[in-house]
Amino acid sequence: MKKSSFLWMVITAAILSMSFTIATTKPVETSFWVNRDCEMCKAKIEQAADLKGVKSMAYDMDSYMLTVVYNPSKISIEQIHQSVADAGYDTSLIKASESAYNALPGCCQYDRNISPKK
Repeated sequence: MKKSSFLWMVITAAILSMSFTIATTKPVETSFWVNRDCEMCKAKIEQAADLKGVKSMAYDMDSYMLTVVYNPSKISIEQIHQSVADAGYDTSLIKASESAYNALPGCCQYDRNISPKK
């Protein structure tokens, strides 16, 4: 009987601990470079970053920077980069595939030789 009660206490403590950890995960804000060419790109980049776990996103055309606020317990920054690259846009972390880039409208096909400023 004592072993059974102790086991239930340990299980309950573990579940409460996990719930507290998940509930206290705070959103993270970060910015990263995304290549683009035209105003239509802004909407497409923001749409690509609009994923489950992303609370907000805003692309600044002048700085080439995408700012995202996301929940790292639901999505990783790498997954956000990948989604933007899958939409055809090179990021500071992932280069879009040739097929994704070629699928962009002509006005959105940016100079791929531009890279983020270090």
